Amino acid sequence: MKTIILSDINNLAKSIIPYGLRLARELESEVDILHVIDPRSHQGTYSSVSDSQSISPGDTLSHEETILQELTRAKRNLDKVLSAEGSRLNYPLKINRIVVKNSLEDELDKQFAKNPDCLFLVNAEVDQNMLDTTDEVVRLIKKAGVPSLVVPPGEKFKADINALMPLNLDQNNFSSLTNLKFLFHGLKITIDAVGVVGNQNYATMELKSIAWKDAVSGFYLPNTTLDINILEGKDINHTISNYFNRNHQDMLLAINDSPNNQLSVSDTVELINSIESPALVYFPKSK
Repeated sequence: MKTIILSDINNLAKSIIPYGLRLARELESEVDILHVIDPRSHQGTYSSVSDSQSISPGDTLSHEETILQELTRAKRNLDKVLSAEGSRLNYPLKINRIVVKNSLEDELDKQFAKNPDCLFLVNAEVDQNMLDTTDEVVRLIKKAGVPSLVVPPGEKFKADINALMPLNLDQNNFSSLTNLKFLFHGLKITIDAVGVVGNQNYATMELKSIAWKDAVSGFYLPNTTLDINILEGKDINHTISNYFNRNHQDMLLAINDSPNNQLSVSDTVELINSIESPALVYFPKSK
């Protein structure tokens, strides 16, 4: 298994790279830090300082020279970050710095094809460079079909996690939970599966949820605890986010594995934007 962290060195917000490295160490995972430079977004620019012997201060950089400058700068900045964090952590596994010229979508397709069992991490505060909006982040995650963590900037890593998972009673084969066993194995997680219903459906939902818990319990490892709560509410997202924030939970598990699941892309974006904690977003690819 590999952890792929999307570089945020150009982001004005605090980096999630320290969080990602600590998580990967807990999961005993090799790490790729991926920085993608899209040549379509760079034009020839004025150079106040020469970056090579062929470019003089004050010259206009060509498109290729601009890309080369960006590649060099990104490698240098990532090396500084990884050297500092790697030494601080005494990181036991390999950390790979990958800086490439490509479109982000094409490069992610390439990386996920090579590492289909990876965990992907991205900063919740987009940099307006590689990514423009949270909606774009979630759509990329859905297309990729890999478990992905959307992490608030500067988030402190915790290995003992209280997580909220919107309850999905349409789930019948639990393959998505099986695919997340690496997470349940490496961390100590208490999962609060929360369902939201109107007053008239409360009793029915409660009975179904008990049967669901009995069926799903075998898919978790011994250090994972599973609880269920059924809440009354008209607005599912609002009810879930209020419950999450009121109980100071650590992580949202947004597992979108049913065609009838109410958590669409827009719902997932709304939930991510309403909490200030990491969100594990997973749209498993249909077999």
